[in-house]
Parts: sequence; structure tokens; C-alpha cells
Amino acid sequence: MDTAPDTSGDAPPDADALVDAGADATVDAMPDATADATDATVDVGPQGCHSGDFNFDDDFSQGLRPQYWSISYYPNADAGAAAFSYTTNTGELDFTKASAGNTMLKYIGATLDLTAAGGPVLGDFSMEVDFSKAMLGASPIDQIELHAEFGDNTIFYTVYSNEGGTLEFHVWDNTFRPQVATTVHAGRFKITRVGATLSGYAITATGDGGSDVETLLYSEQQPAKPQLNVVRFVAQNYNTDNDISVAFDNFHIQGACSGVDASVAQ
Repeated sequence: MDTAPDTSGDAPPDADALVDAGADATVDAMPDATADATDATVDVGPQGCHSGDFNFDDDFSQGLRPQYWSISYYPNADAGAAAFSYTTNTGELDFTKASAGNTMLKYIGATLDLTAAGGPVLGDFSMEVDFSKAMLGASPIDQIELHAEFGDNTIFYTVYSNEGGTLEFHVWDNTFRPQVATTVHAGRFKITRVGATLSGYAITATGDGGSDVETLLYSEQQPAKPQLNVVRFVAQNYNTDNDISVAFDNFHIQGACSGVDASVAQ
């Protein structure tokens, strides 16, 4: 488990650090699915890395394909699956949680197999995922998140939450970074690493039919550029038993590896 949140200052308590324990949580075997004929075969290069810069996109129109994704629950499958469910029958990945009778930290997450998708990522990368129909409870803390976890055990999460009793975005990297207030129930998470700069963004619609607005939530320096090992998006609650739900769609990642070009089609 990563370091617990620092609650000694003015920042509200945050559950994001605790969710990383889910990396060791029970993982559900995914139902069988037929791979699409357009799924590309990519060459394996040095050190097990797929060679070349790669792109991977998934709109979940084929469901949650087990060759790329696994579902995990925290604290375990019995407790998590009793609270959370997921469906993909609408061309999106829907997470739903009903009352579980307790206020412990609970989450459901979809984790990408980076090797199957063309990674691992050794250099620059950009990844993003849409979320919509987000329903959080009236009392904190409920959260929708996109996770990046690295080979040096550092983490970087973009978060949509009701912390403080109002809707907001923030970054959690074992520190609660400044909140950006919002009123939206849909948007897009984005995490990038360009050179040594790691950044998290929230992309939201203007509401008047104009262009989407990309808001930088937080940036930090990552001079060692550790390998990106885990990509996951989750829905969770902590200190509440609120009903929550969200739909994820249009996942995209592109990254730098080494060697010749390779790609995987959605």
C-alpha cells in the first residue's frame, strides 16, 4: 500500500493513496471474447518491449476484451463484486455500485495489459479516457480516476471527486494537489509525459456548443522517466456507502518504446 494521505494540513483527507492497494486485489477472469481480425500482431523487441512507438485505442464496442483488459476489485472480489457491477452492452464500459452496507474503501477498476497493447512504455506517452453519466453521492468521498503507476513505485492519478462536498478535479501523487472546481458530470482524463514533465489534465465541454476546454490540473518533473507499468481507471468510494456510477469510453494510449514501428488497432 502506498503512503497514506497527509491530513495534517488544510487539504481534505483523500482516498487516492489507498486505492493503490488494489494492484494486489483479486482480479476477475474476464469472459471469453472473440478477438477482432484487425488486432495487430506486434514484434517483441529487446527486454520484452514491443518495438517502436505504438498506439492503442479501444471504444469497447467489442466489449471488454480479455486479451487487453482485466477487472479488479478492492478489497477483494467477494466484497467488491458484491458492491460493484460492470456492463459493456452499450459500446461503453459502465461501472455501477449499489449500497454495500459499509463505508470501507471499495473500488472496481479496469487495468490494461500494457504488453499486449504494445508496451511497456519507456519514454514519452499520452493516454486519455472519456467518462460520462458520472453520479457521485451527496457526501464525500466518491471518486472517478485514471491511474498511471511507474517502475519506481511512484503514482500519478487524475481524479474527479466530491471531496469537500462539491464536484472537483485534482491530481493525486501521494499528495493532494490543488482542486479545480467543476459542475460537469462528463469529461475526459488525460495524462502525458513529455521529456521529464508529467502532466494531468481534465477536458470538459463548454456547455454552449463550443470547443472543449483542456485544463491543466498539475505538472511535475520526473527526470528519471521510470517505466510506465500500470494503467487503470476506477470508480470508488471511501467513508461512504453511496450509490455511484460512471461510463468510460474511447480509451487511447500512445507511447515511445524502441525499434521499428508497431501498432494495435481497436
